[in-house]
Amino acid sequence: MESDVLTQAALEYRRRERRDGIWLAVLGVIFAAAGVFLIVIGGPWFGLVSICFGAAMALIGVVKITGDEGPLRDKLMILGALAFTAMCVFMILSGILTPEMWGWRSGIVGVIGGALGLAFAAPATVILIVRTLRKRTQRSA
Repeated sequence: MESDVLTQAALEYRRRERRDGIWLAVLGVIFAAAGVFLIVIGGPWFGLVSICFGAAMALIGVVKITGDEGPLRDKLMILGALAFTAMCVFMILSGILTPEMWGWRSGIVGVIGGALGLAFAAPATVILIVRTLRKRTQRSA
């Protein structure tokens, strides 16, 4: 009886994860498409930020959809973290190189936002890469 309840709870959790993953992937594609549109109409920095953010969302969404725990998951997570890190770098660059793009707030907003994001995303990316390399080394040993 108790195992049936646990099984039901696990299935419901998996369904919810898959549904969240689908939403993340769809929204990620929409952000990336909006980024392409922004580049076409003349907003290259915001376009690059949007494309990187959308790519990170879509990749993490795919991870949630598949529920994979193997090497594919690790690679997708690293790519998502790299995309998010790139987004932060593009925010910093846009704030420095084209501050007028940020409007009345000035480029400092992009620099601060990008720096805060980079402070978390860069170490997380390094940790994911190191963890993946260690897993690979342990499997081959």
